[in-house]
Order: sequence, then structure tokens, then C-alpha cells
Amino acid sequence: MKRLKKTFLTKSFLLFGAAAVLLLASTVGSTRAALTYYSENYEMRIEVPSIGVSLVENGSVAGSRNYVGNEWKESGGELLQNMLPGENEKLVLGKKYDEVLKVRNSGTIDSYVRVILYKSWTKDGEKADTELSPDLIELNLTGNGWIVDEDASTAERTEA
Repeated sequence: MKRLKKTFLTKSFLLFGAAAVLLLASTVGSTRAALTYYSENYEMRIEVPSIGVSLVENGSVAGSRNYVGNEWKESGGELLQNMLPGENEKLVLGKKYDEVLKVRNSGTIDSYVRVILYKSWTKDGEKADTELSPDLIELNLTGNGWIVDEDASTAERTEA
């Protein structure tokens, strides 16, 4: 009788152990299947706000400075290159030329922009020695969101 009890306990423990191993194996398999199923169908998108500003001259972007990918990227050339209507036309003193400058937010967050304009006479890209005053260069910055800082402005510099 003692032997019968011993074999019964041994068989019970073996069956219990086999059931536990099968249960564990089925749980691991189904968990892996569930993770694989959900991992392939879900994507995560993160949009990080960026800051940037563009200078618009007569309707086209003349230059920009944007913070992209942890660095500043600048682009653009010189202003006032296409101000004269004709190709061979010369600059005439006293004549008014249309030049529309705007600042556009090219980033995704609101920003306040301070613009400093330097007025000077140049020849061939270098500052010209001339007796002409920079005051002869008139800037019409009234309205359209421009606010001129008279305290910080000089004859050669206008802050808006």
C-alpha cells in the first residue's frame, strides 16, 4: 500500500508539472503573437515645434533662417536686386521705386521679430565714399504691423 501511494504521488506531480509547462508554453506563444500583431499596426508620430523667419521681397522669399534638426539653416541672397524695372535702367535720384518687404513666420510657433535696416550708398557691393546722406533713402514703414523704434533709430539705421 505504501508503494501504491508513492507511485500515485509521483504520477500526480509529473502530470501537474507537464500541465504547468504546457500552460507556460501556450502563454508565451500567445503573448509573442499579440506583441507582433500590435507592433506592426501602430505607429508613433511626434511633431516638434520649430522656429523660423523669412524675409519676403516683392512677393518672393529673399532669405530665411529656420531652426531645423538642432541647427540653424540660412538661405537667401541680397535685397534690392530686382528693384529696377528694366534690365539696363540706371538708378535715378529722387525717383520712387516700389519695394515691398515683409517678414513671414516660417516656423510652427508664434514669434516676435525685430528688424534692423541699415541705409547706405554702395557701389559694386562696397560702401561708397559719397557726400550723399542716408536720410535721402526714405522708408515708408507706417502701418502693416510695422512699429518704428524712434529712440533706437539713427540716420543710417532704422529699427522696426
